[in-house]
Amino acid sequence: MYFKSLNTVKPSFQQSLRQLCQYNIFKVSILLESLCKIATLVGHTAEMLGSKDSVDDQFIEMIDDLVVMSEKDSELAEGLKWIDLQSQRNGLTFYEMAMIILRKHMVERRAKEWLREKISS
Repeated sequence: MYFKSLNTVKPSFQQSLRQLCQYNIFKVSILLESLCKIATLVGHTAEMLGSKDSVDDQFIEMIDDLVVMSEKDSELAEGLKWIDLQSQRNGLTFYEMAMIILRKHMVERRAKEWLREKISS
């Protein structure tokens, strides 16, 4: 709801400009804080999953299990075919592409959680 001021005196240009600048600085600081938190999150996720070159045996086994399970799950099979297509387009192995997609998913999920917490606070 919008409330008009009872004060009929219009603020001067300098006062309006100062308020606008303060407001914009406040908004920019919130944006920068958000970007820093997202960058930190990306860094932690990369550490947790390792770099592109560190697709390890445990991850490969997990993906291989998904491939076996996809024989009975057409939706999973379609998803794995899409990952395979993306890996070919990007010149990556299937496992590297799966790792990248997993990283992206985790970052997006955590960013959404952070935003929900920020909004509810």
